Amino acid sequence: MSQATRLKFFALFFLVLLALPLVSAKSEIIMAPLADSDDTLRIQVPLFYTHEYGNDLSLRFHVYNTSTGEKMAGSEVSCGFHLYNTTNRAPYTTHDLDVGEGDYCFKADITAGNFTEPGNYYYYIHCNTTNFGGYAAASFEVTRDGKALASENIIIFFSILFLILIAGLLTLLIYDITRFSTLDFDVRDVIFNLSAYFVLFGTYMLEQEYLANANIERFLDMLVNAGAYVFVYLAIIMFAVCFIINLMNIRKENRRLK
Repeated sequence: MSQATRLKFFALFFLVLLALPLVSAKSEIIMAPLADSDDTLRIQVPLFYTHEYGNDLSLRFHVYNTSTGEKMAGSEVSCGFHLYNTTNRAPYTTHDLDVGEGDYCFKADITAGNFTEPGNYYYYIHCNTTNFGGYAAASFEVTRDGKALASENIIIFFSILFLILIAGLLTLLIYDITRFSTLDFDVRDVIFNLSAYFVLFGTYMLEQEYLANANIERFLDMLVNAGAYVFVYLAIIMFAVCFIINLMNIRKENRRLK
Protein backbone atom coordinates (compact mmCIF):
# COMPACT_ATOMS: atom_id res chain seq x y z
CA MET A 1 0.00 0.00 0.00
CA SER A 2 1.62 3.25 -1.15
CA GLN A 3 1.67 6.36 1.01
CA ALA A 4 -0.72 8.17 -1.35
CA THR A 5 -3.19 5.28 -1.18
CA ARG A 6 -3.02 5.22 2.60
CA LEU A 7 -3.68 8.95 2.82
CA LYS A 8 -6.67 8.68 0.47
CA PHE A 9 -8.14 5.81 2.46
CA PHE A 10 -7.63 7.63 5.75
CA ALA A 11 -9.17 10.86 4.38
CA LEU A 12 -12.19 8.99 3.01
CA PHE A 13 -12.72 7.26 6.36
CA PHE A 14 -12.72 10.56 8.22
CA LEU A 15 -15.16 12.11 5.73
CA VAL A 16 -17.54 9.22 6.32
CA LEU A 17 -17.33 9.70 10.09
CA LEU A 18 -17.83 13.45 9.83
CA ALA A 19 -20.89 12.92 7.64
CA LEU A 20 -22.62 10.81 10.26
CA PRO A 21 -24.42 13.67 12.06
CA LEU A 22 -25.76 14.83 8.67
CA VAL A 23 -27.26 11.45 7.88
CA SER A 24 -29.65 11.36 10.79
CA ALA A 25 -29.85 12.15 14.45
CA LYS A 26 -31.04 9.46 16.78
CA SER A 27 -34.71 9.02 15.95
CA GLU A 28 -37.48 9.09 18.48
CA ILE A 29 -39.70 6.06 18.68
CA ILE A 30 -43.17 6.56 17.25
CA MET A 31 -45.36 6.02 20.26
CA ALA A 32 -49.05 5.36 20.62
CA PRO A 33 -50.63 8.68 21.68
CA LEU A 34 -51.97 9.05 25.18
CA ALA A 35 -55.58 7.90 24.98
CA ASP A 36 -58.35 9.28 27.17
CA SER A 37 -61.90 8.09 27.58
CA ASP A 38 -64.88 10.33 26.90
CA ASP A 39 -65.98 10.10 30.51
CA THR A 40 -65.88 13.01 32.90
CA LEU A 41 -62.45 12.26 34.39
CA ARG A 42 -59.29 13.22 32.54
CA ILE A 43 -56.02 11.62 33.62
CA GLN A 44 -53.05 13.85 32.81
CA VAL A 45 -49.82 11.83 32.59
CA PRO A 46 -46.48 13.37 31.51
CA LEU A 47 -45.54 11.57 28.29
CA PHE A 48 -42.25 9.69 28.17
CA TYR A 49 -40.95 7.53 25.34
CA THR A 50 -38.18 5.42 26.84
CA HIS A 51 -37.07 3.96 30.15
CA GLU A 52 -33.67 2.57 31.11
CA TYR A 53 -33.54 -1.18 31.56
CA GLY A 54 -32.94 -2.34 35.14
CA ASN A 55 -34.11 0.89 36.81
CA ASP A 56 -37.12 1.84 38.90
CA LEU A 57 -39.89 3.87 37.27
CA SER A 58 -41.68 6.62 39.21
CA LEU A 59 -44.82 7.79 37.43
CA ARG A 60 -46.78 10.84 38.63
CA PHE A 61 -50.10 12.08 37.28
CA HIS A 62 -53.15 14.25 38.09
CA VAL A 63 -56.85 13.60 37.65
CA TYR A 64 -59.23 16.36 36.48
CA ASN A 65 -62.97 16.72 36.38
CA THR A 66 -63.57 17.63 32.73
CA SER A 67 -66.85 19.37 33.58
CA THR A 68 -65.34 21.82 36.06
CA GLY A 69 -61.64 21.64 35.12
CA GLU A 70 -60.72 21.12 38.77
CA LYS A 71 -58.15 18.64 40.06
CA MET A 72 -59.51 15.67 41.94
CA ALA A 73 -58.10 14.81 45.36
CA GLY A 74 -57.22 11.34 46.53
CA SER A 75 -60.15 11.42 48.90
CA GLU A 76 -62.51 11.95 45.94
CA VAL A 77 -61.23 9.39 43.44
CA SER A 78 -59.47 6.03 43.45
CA CYS A 79 -57.04 4.96 40.72
CA GLY A 80 -55.52 1.69 39.56
CA PHE A 81 -52.44 0.99 37.45
CA HIS A 82 -51.56 -1.91 35.14
CA LEU A 83 -48.20 -2.51 33.46
CA TYR A 84 -47.90 -4.91 30.51
CA ASN A 85 -44.54 -6.22 29.32
CA THR A 86 -43.25 -7.41 25.93
CA THR A 87 -45.16 -10.70 26.24
CA ASN A 88 -48.41 -8.85 27.06
CA ARG A 89 -48.33 -10.06 30.63
CA ALA A 90 -48.95 -7.80 33.60
CA PRO A 91 -45.97 -8.02 35.98
CA TYR A 92 -47.28 -5.11 38.02
CA THR A 93 -50.89 -4.33 38.94
CA THR A 94 -52.41 -2.25 41.71
CA HIS A 95 -55.98 -1.08 42.26
CA ASP A 96 -55.27 1.51 44.93
CA LEU A 97 -52.53 3.98 44.06
CA ASP A 98 -51.03 6.18 46.74
CA VAL A 99 -51.47 9.94 46.72
CA GLY A 100 -48.81 12.45 47.70
CA GLU A 101 -47.86 16.09 47.24
CA GLY A 102 -50.94 17.78 48.65
CA ASP A 103 -53.37 14.90 48.06
CA TYR A 104 -53.64 15.75 44.34
CA CYS A 105 -50.67 13.98 42.77
CA PHE A 106 -51.14 10.26 42.26
CA LYS A 107 -48.03 8.12 42.08
CA ALA A 108 -47.11 4.70 40.74
CA ASP A 109 -43.67 3.43 41.79
CA ILE A 110 -42.65 0.38 39.74
CA THR A 111 -39.47 -1.41 40.80
CA ALA A 112 -36.73 -2.45 38.37
CA GLY A 113 -37.68 -6.11 38.73
CA ASN A 114 -40.75 -5.45 36.57
CA PHE A 115 -38.54 -4.52 33.60
CA THR A 116 -36.88 -7.87 33.06
CA GLU A 117 -36.06 -7.41 29.37
CA PRO A 118 -35.83 -4.59 26.82
CA GLY A 119 -38.76 -4.03 24.49
CA ASN A 120 -42.11 -2.31 24.18
CA TYR A 121 -44.16 -1.91 27.37
CA TYR A 122 -47.68 -0.59 27.89
CA TYR A 123 -49.44 0.94 30.87
CA TYR A 124 -53.10 1.48 31.62
CA ILE A 125 -54.48 3.79 34.33
CA HIS A 126 -58.11 3.85 35.38
CA CYS A 127 -59.72 6.19 37.91
CA ASN A 128 -63.23 6.20 39.34
CA THR A 129 -65.50 8.11 41.66
CA THR A 130 -68.86 6.89 42.87
CA ASN A 131 -70.54 8.29 39.74
CA PHE A 132 -68.05 8.33 36.84
CA GLY A 133 -64.57 7.41 35.73
CA GLY A 134 -61.86 7.70 33.09
CA TYR A 135 -58.72 6.07 31.81
CA ALA A 136 -55.41 6.81 30.11
CA ALA A 137 -53.02 4.48 28.30
CA ALA A 138 -49.69 4.72 26.48
CA SER A 139 -46.72 2.61 25.45
CA PHE A 140 -43.00 3.18 25.95
CA GLU A 141 -39.77 1.46 25.04
CA VAL A 142 -37.43 -0.06 27.62
CA THR A 143 -33.88 0.21 26.29
CA ARG A 144 -30.43 -0.59 27.61
CA ASP A 145 -29.46 3.04 28.26
CA GLY A 146 -32.83 4.78 28.31
CA LYS A 147 -32.27 6.35 24.89
CA ALA A 148 -34.51 5.94 21.89
CA LEU A 149 -33.59 3.15 19.50
CA ALA A 150 -31.69 4.08 16.36
CA SER A 151 -33.48 4.64 13.07
CA GLU A 152 -33.17 2.20 10.19
CA ASN A 153 -30.84 4.59 8.34
CA ILE A 154 -28.46 4.73 11.29
CA ILE A 155 -28.42 0.94 11.59
CA ILE A 156 -27.62 0.54 7.87
CA PHE A 157 -24.95 3.22 8.05
CA PHE A 158 -23.20 1.61 11.01
CA SER A 159 -23.40 -1.82 9.39
CA ILE A 160 -21.52 -0.48 6.37
CA LEU A 161 -19.13 1.44 8.61
CA PHE A 162 -18.29 -1.67 10.65
CA LEU A 163 -17.57 -3.69 7.50
CA ILE A 164 -15.24 -0.95 6.23
CA LEU A 165 -13.60 -0.69 9.66
CA ILE A 166 -12.96 -4.45 9.98
CA ALA A 167 -11.66 -4.70 6.41
CA GLY A 168 -9.41 -1.70 6.94
CA LEU A 169 -7.97 -2.99 10.21
CA LEU A 170 -7.29 -6.44 8.75
CA THR A 171 -5.59 -4.86 5.73
CA LEU A 172 -3.50 -2.68 8.04
CA LEU A 173 -2.51 -5.71 10.13
CA ILE A 174 -1.33 -7.61 7.03
CA TYR A 175 0.52 -4.51 5.86
CA ASP A 176 2.23 -4.15 9.27
CA ILE A 177 3.38 -7.77 9.24
CA THR A 178 4.76 -7.35 5.72
CA ARG A 179 6.63 -4.18 6.60
CA PHE A 180 8.02 -5.69 9.79
CA SER A 181 9.20 -8.85 8.02
CA THR A 182 11.35 -6.71 5.71
CA LEU A 183 12.47 -4.42 8.60
CA ASP A 184 10.91 -1.44 6.83
CA PHE A 185 8.50 -0.50 9.63
CA ASP A 186 9.20 3.21 10.25
CA VAL A 187 7.77 6.29 11.97
CA ARG A 188 5.18 6.86 9.24
CA ASP A 189 3.79 3.37 9.88
CA VAL A 190 3.55 4.09 13.62
CA ILE A 191 1.63 7.31 12.90
CA PHE A 192 -0.69 5.49 10.53
CA ASN A 193 -1.39 2.78 13.12
CA LEU A 194 -2.08 5.35 15.83
CA SER A 195 -4.42 7.22 13.48
CA ALA A 196 -6.28 3.99 12.67
CA TYR A 197 -6.71 3.31 16.37
CA PHE A 198 -8.13 6.79 16.97
CA VAL A 199 -10.60 6.17 14.12
CA LEU A 200 -11.58 2.91 15.83
CA PHE A 201 -12.03 4.67 19.16
CA GLY A 202 -14.02 7.46 17.48
CA THR A 203 -16.33 4.86 15.92
CA TYR A 204 -16.83 3.35 19.37
CA MET A 205 -17.85 6.74 20.79
CA LEU A 206 -20.20 7.43 17.87
CA GLU A 207 -21.82 4.02 18.33
CA GLN A 208 -22.60 4.84 21.95
CA GLU A 209 -24.15 8.16 20.96
CA TYR A 210 -26.13 7.20 17.85
CA LEU A 211 -26.68 3.42 17.90
CA ALA A 212 -26.41 2.27 21.53
CA ASN A 213 -26.68 -1.42 20.67
CA ALA A 214 -25.52 -3.62 23.55
CA ASN A 215 -24.12 -6.46 21.36
CA ILE A 216 -22.27 -4.15 18.97
CA GLU A 217 -20.96 -2.11 21.89
CA ARG A 218 -19.51 -5.23 23.52
CA PHE A 219 -17.86 -6.19 20.22
CA LEU A 220 -16.41 -2.70 19.74
CA ASP A 221 -15.23 -2.61 23.34
CA MET A 222 -13.34 -5.86 22.75
CA LEU A 223 -11.99 -4.47 19.47
CA VAL A 224 -10.84 -1.22 21.11
CA ASN A 225 -9.02 -3.13 23.85
CA ALA A 226 -7.37 -5.51 21.35
CA GLY A 227 -6.59 -2.61 19.00
CA ALA A 228 -4.70 -0.80 21.75
CA TYR A 229 -2.25 -3.72 21.93
CA VAL A 230 -2.00 -4.36 18.18
CA PHE A 231 -2.06 -0.86 16.69
CA VAL A 232 -0.44 1.08 19.52
CA TYR A 233 1.84 -1.02 21.72
CA LEU A 234 2.80 -3.60 19.08
CA ALA A 235 3.32 -0.91 16.44
CA ILE A 236 5.74 0.93 18.73
CA ILE A 237 7.57 -2.32 19.54
CA MET A 238 7.87 -3.24 15.84
CA PHE A 239 9.25 0.20 15.09
CA ALA A 240 11.76 -0.06 17.93
CA VAL A 241 12.90 -3.54 16.82
CA CYS A 242 13.29 -2.45 13.18
CA PHE A 243 15.11 0.71 14.22
CA ILE A 244 17.57 -1.16 16.45
CA ILE A 245 18.26 -3.94 13.93
CA ASN A 246 18.71 -1.48 11.07
CA LEU A 247 21.01 0.66 13.22
CA MET A 248 23.10 -2.39 14.12
CA ASN A 249 23.28 -3.39 10.44
CA ILE A 250 24.42 0.09 9.47
CA ARG A 251 27.15 0.08 12.12
CA LYS A 252 28.23 -3.40 11.06
CA GLU A 253 28.38 -2.29 7.43
CA ASN A 254 30.38 0.80 8.38
CA ARG A 255 32.91 -1.33 10.29
CA ARG A 256 33.18 -3.68 7.34
CA LEU A 257 33.92 -0.80 4.96
CA LYS A 258 36.65 0.49 7.28
